[in-house]
Amino acid sequence: MPATLEKNRLDRCVESQNEDLEQILFEDLSRRLDCLWRYDQYIASSDGLPELRDFWRVSKLQEQRDIEQLRKLIQQHSRRSGFAVLMSQRK
Repeated sequence: MPATLEKNRLDRCVESQNEDLEQILFEDLSRRLDCLWRYDQYIASSDGLPELRDFWRVSKLQEQRDIEQLRKLIQQHSRRSGFAVLMSQRK
């Protein structure tokens, strides 16, 4: 196979992998953001049960930290792969 054709095939493969990764990252971020509001509901529902309420508060804080870490990973990937335009559209 000529080198040019091989390079084009590899470029398409990398682009496809990047698109799959982008999809996974954004879907996971979306799922985590959806979960955040639920924690407020769980905290409100645990009125009178301080141990349970504290559990939900800690869980929410951990989720917020995980979301921030995922956002940073997405930003790092965007610099490398060039999907920064998508990042600005999804904020």
